[in-house]
Amino acid sequence: MWGPKVQVGSDYNHWWLKTDLDSGDPWKNQWVSAYYLARWGNDQAKDNSGRDIPNC
Repeated sequence: MWGPKVQVGSDYNHWWLKTDLDSGDPWKNQWVSAYYLARWGNDQAKDNSGRDIPNC
């Protein structure tokens, strides 16, 4: 999902990923900024192998 920009310094990302942070409620179906996948650069949403993460 394209959403609010998360930025620290010159690094930023608008992509948000829906995931389960842990088991049980309220940790299911949470949105996390792809900023934390900063390995791939600004406004990128890729998995650890470099493949694009598909839109839901």
